[in-house]
Amino acid sequence: VVCQDLFQDSFLLLYKKIMNGSISEITSGFDTLLIGFGRNLARNMLRKKSEEYVDVLPDKADEQTPFSLLDAKTEKRRIRNILALAGPDCQKVLTLFYFFQKSMKEIAEDMSYSSADMAKKKKYQCLKKLKSKVNKDSWN
Repeated sequence: VVCQDLFQDSFLLLYKKIMNGSISEITSGFDTLLIGFGRNLARNMLRKKSEEYVDVLPDKADEQTPFSLLDAKTEKRRIRNILALAGPDCQKVLTLFYFFQKSMKEIAEDMSYSSADMAKKKKYQCLKKLKSKVNKDSWN
């Protein structure tokens, strides 16, 4: 409904500007003008809405809101789904390194690798594998 209202308001604004003479010469297409008017109307509408909800916003930047909690939960789910593409071993190596911030030596011990260099190599291979899967899946 909002998009239809914006289109109608944009069209009326264009009509009024043509009728009152403020637009005398059109150098671009009507679609370009309508999109520009619609963008400005939407921006003004959002600005007014945000002013209405300023009282609802937290005072501190680190204060959690339902929106930030939902956003964080959604982000965690996306990360988990992406990591699942790499397979269980890679998932564990990447989780230990990035989330638990373990050193390569600690990862080697946890994963029973022969050395920290072996863990580093495995992490590199896992990232490479994950990147290729994500790139392949994003185009399908």
